Order: sequence, then C-alpha cells, then structure tokens
Amino acid sequence: MNDNGLPLVSIITPTYNRANFLLETIESVLHQTYPNIEYIVLDDGSTDNSREILAQYSDRLTWETHPNMGESRTVNKGWSKVSGDFVMIVNSDDPIYPNLVESAVAVMQAHPEALVVYPDWYSIDEKSAIIREHHNRDYNYLEMVGLWLCYVGPGALMRHAALEIVPERGPKYRYVSDYEYWLRLGLHGSFISLKQSLATHRIHSDAAGISQVKRACNELIDLTTDYFAWPDLPPEVRHLKRVATSAAYYQAAVRCAKYRGLSIRYALIALMHYPSREAPKTLPTFYKVWMLILPESLRQFYWTVNARMPRRIRRWLTPIKYKIFGKPRQTPTLPEALSKRIM
Repeated sequence: MNDNGLPLVSIITPTYNRANFLLETIESVLHQTYPNIEYIVLDDGSTDNSREILAQYSDRLTWETHPNMGESRTVNKGWSKVSGDFVMIVNSDDPIYPNLVESAVAVMQAHPEALVVYPDWYSIDEKSAIIREHHNRDYNYLEMVGLWLCYVGPGALMRHAALEIVPERGPKYRYVSDYEYWLRLGLHGSFISLKQSLATHRIHSDAAGISQVKRACNELIDLTTDYFAWPDLPPEVRHLKRVATSAAYYQAAVRCAKYRGLSIRYALIALMHYPSREAPKTLPTFYKVWMLILPESLRQFYWTVNARMPRRIRRWLTPIKYKIFGKPRQTPTLPEALSKRIM
C-alpha cells in the first residue's frame, strides 16, 4: 500500500486449513482505511486450497508456506520478518473492520507510553453474522493476573519495540500462548483498551472438541505454575499466586461447562484454592464458583429468586455475605516503572 508518511503497520496472518474463511480475512485487511500497511500471510502447511487463494494476491501481499509447526512458531516467524512501527496479528478466520488499524494507530500515537492497544470485538458465526459483542475491561495488570483472564483479544496492535522486550511467544503453549505473551509483556508497560468493536472471533464447526478443551484448560492451569516460577516477579504480583490459581480453575470450569463432570471437578479445586477473606475484588466470588456445581434447575431457581428479591433485602443480606466470605478489597495497580525484565 502507498506510504503517506504515516507509521508503517505490519499485519501477520498465520493460517492452517482455513481456505473457507481466508479470502474474507484477506479482503478485510486489504480494505483498511489506513494506507500504510505491510501484509504477510504465513501458511502453516495447509492441505486445502489455501495456497491457491494466496497466489491470487501475490501482487498485494507477501506470503509463503512452510511445513506445519503450530501457530506460536508461525507467529514468531512472522514477527522476525516485520519492519513496521506497529505490529498486529489477524487470524485467518477472524476478519477485521475497515477502520481498525486507523483507530488503533491514532490511540497509540496519542499515548506514546503504551505498548499495546486492544479493541472490543464480536463473536461471529460461520456466515459472519454477529453472535455477541464483547466489551473489554480497562487494563490493570494485577486484575488480569487475579482473574487469570486474557484481557487482550483479537485486533490488538503493539509497538515494534515490544518485540525487543519480549521477542516471541512461548512455543510450549498451543492454546494460551497469546495470554502467556501478554503476561510477560505487561510487566514492562501499559496497555490501552479501545472502546470500539472493530475485530471479530469466529465460532465455527471446527471448534475444539472435548479433547482439545481439556488440553486448553490444562494449559491454562499449568501456566500458573510456570508464571509464578518466573524470577523477579514484583511482590504485589507474587502475592496473587493463590488468587490466580483459584481463578485459573474457575476459568477452566466455565470453559468446560458443557462437560459437567469435568466442570465440577475444576470448580471444586477452585474452591480448595479460594483465598476467601484475602480475595481481591477481581476474583470470581465464592458463590459464583458454587453456582457452577449446582444442577441447572437449581441455578435457574437461584437467579429467578435473586432477580425478584426486593433491593432492601439484598442490602440487608450483603453484610452477612461479607461476614461469611469476606469483603472484597480493591485490587492495587502495578507500579508504572519496573526496571527488571521478566523472561
């Protein structure tokens, strides 16, 4: 694309057997309102007709293929090739909205201290119809650890300088490599939430089955052990180990909700790790974890009663709940300056 004196944005699309969605994603990148884009598509050994589709765009983007090595290594390969001032990953089945890059660059230019900007986003189906809109939380590193939840979703834009701090995703992880990367990078600078829905995440028939769900949940839990073994974690971060472990099992229970036995197992372990009176405001509340264990009929009954309960009664019950489970406290923020690099 033409260079109008604006910062160059490098966009990488890793793809593997996504020919049925690849065309739409490529077009969404090529039709961005931002004029100065370097676009690289890396085919991770696809066996469908992805390469035939990419060949049609040889004059509008850079692409190459290699033997299958997984998304993390493919992303790392792409990062080693970029030359832009800013870098973005756009997955091959997740098209973006036309003004995403323009809006994200404007935010980054207005906030030179930020390493990453991440937009709100939509879940879409196989036909690109919107299923749900997702509004991101404002960034707080300690909240992200306390919730053990990846704040940064699709459409995130980061400075090229971030790759000098944390140059690659951890190849150990297949399902949570992005979250592991943001955990490492977040120790070195601030992120900003862009309050516009400009990216998508597609839910389709190739979604993970039970075996993959189990592996993804196990990775999410295993990451807590690896993370808190990192050297030189700030004390206020290391203090959240029990909180994060409980939250990791809670998130695993939520993700496995369709598989009741597995979900209940994770929820019970979350309760075992629950720090109760030391729990920060970010941790899923004690009763929410218990709600995962209850049968669906009892959960529906609870929510019906709760919705119809007069507000004055709820206010009367609140001190009792705090007496039993402890009053949530405000989660502190991470100090702005962290001199040591965590790797």
